[in-house]
Amino acid sequence: MTNSVSSAQLFAALRARRSVYAIKPSSPISDSAIRELVEAAIHLAPTAYNSQTPRIALVFGDKHKRVWDAMWIENQKTFPDAEFEAAQRKKWENGFMSGYGSIVFFDDRKTLEEFIAKMPHRKVELTAWSKNGTGILQHTVWTALAAEGLGASLQHFPQISTTADAALRKVIDVPEEWECTAIMPFGEIVQHPAEKPKLPVSELVKVFD
Repeated sequence: MTNSVSSAQLFAALRARRSVYAIKPSSPISDSAIRELVEAAIHLAPTAYNSQTPRIALVFGDKHKRVWDAMWIENQKTFPDAEFEAAQRKKWENGFMSGYGSIVFFDDRKTLEEFIAKMPHRKVELTAWSKNGTGILQHTVWTALAAEGLGASLQHFPQISTTADAALRKVIDVPEEWECTAIMPFGEIVQHPAEKPKLPVSELVKVFD
C-alpha cells in the first residue's frame, strides 16, 4: 500500500506546532471536527503492548472557563507576591482562560495496574512507558490542532498541586482512577510565538556507519 502522506507534509505540521500563549475563544473548525481530531489521535497514538492507558476529557464553553477559574484559585495560593501574581494573571487571561476549549489528558491507573499484574517484573518500565504513551498522544493532538490553525500550550497545574487536581475534578466528572497528566488550552491564534534558538543538529544526532 502506497503512503499518501509525505514526510514534508508531516514536518510542516510539526513546525506549526508551537507553545502559543495568545489565543482567543474561537475556532476555525467545528466542535465536532475537534472531537473527531481528538478521537482519531487517541486511536492512532501508539502505546507499549497496546496498553491504551491514556485518556482524554474534551472541554468546551462554560466548563472550559470553570476549569481555568478553578486552576487560578488554587495556583494563586502559591504566588510569592503581588507583582508575580499580576504578571501571571496577564499570561493566564491571554493564553489559558481566553481559549476556545481545553483538552485534559490522563493516564488510567487501573488499566496500567492490570498490565503490571501481568508483568510485575516490568513495573518500573511499564510505568515509564505509560507516560511515554501519554506524551506521544499529547504531541499528536497538539500537532493536529496546529494543522487546523489552532494554537495551544501544555500546562501541568493539576500535577503540581493536589488541591488543583481536586478542584479540576469538581468541574469535570472523570473516573477516580484517571490521573491527570496535563491540560492543553486551545483557541485561534492572536499572536504567533517568536522562534526559539536550537542547538546545532550535530550536537543532537550521531550517525554511525
